[in-house]
Amino acid sequence: MSVDNERNDSEDEEEEEEEEEEEEEEEEEVKVEVVEEEEEEEEEERKKEATKDHSLFSGICALRRLKIINRANFYVQIDHTLDYLTRDVRKTQAKFHSFCFSLFR
Repeated sequence: MSVDNERNDSEDEEEEEEEEEEEEEEEEEVKVEVVEEEEEEEEEERKKEATKDHSLFSGICALRRLKIINRANFYVQIDHTLDYLTRDVRKTQAKFHSFCFSLFR
């Protein structure tokens, strides 16, 4: 009977060890899952931040382009105004010259 008791004790100990190992493995799996979820959340936050930064950068670039376009349009308007004034001056000069020539005839 004592041999049977020893075998049962040893089997009980082995079963307890196996159960403890299974529990430890389950705990490790839970820890791994928690860590993976945290990493995924951090990655999503980084993506959101990157998207915000990109949209902000795009907005700034658009404003700069608009500023450059407006500056270019301003210079074009000035150029057209100068052309118009120059044409008027040339017409006025031509009229003045023709008037002067008519006086000397």
